[in-house]
Amino acid sequence: MTERTYRFVLGAALTLLLYFHIESLQYLYLSVLLWEALTGFRVPLMVSRWRYGANFHDEVRDPATYRFTFEAERGMRVAFVAVLIMAFFVIPADYWYISWMAAIMLFLAGLVNFCPMVAMLRWVGFR
Repeated sequence: MTERTYRFVLGAALTLLLYFHIESLQYLYLSVLLWEALTGFRVPLMVSRWRYGANFHDEVRDPATYRFTFEAERGMRVAFVAVLIMAFFVIPADYWYISWMAAIMLFLAGLVNFCPMVAMLRWVGFR
């Protein structure tokens, strides 16, 4: 599974959960993303390692080329979780459209294979 496919699935799933207003699954969705953001165990990497076994090699680059060792994909998940926590818990009545905008942007990032948040984090120096 690639990050592109996973972003597409995450965006589509969140859009459906928001449309049908299934709060319990929204919290499960948020907890999976929070777990990925905090631990670094990303679902696409785990699925690829499961599918390909010892033949799977994650893309490894020279660590000296990065300013930070924190991964950009993980940073995107941290930012996405922060936005969703704000939209779900802090100000749900006033800014309900923020979660919709985040879901649609994640869906589009998976569709076109370009995530502006990941690109910005890589430009800053994240791995």
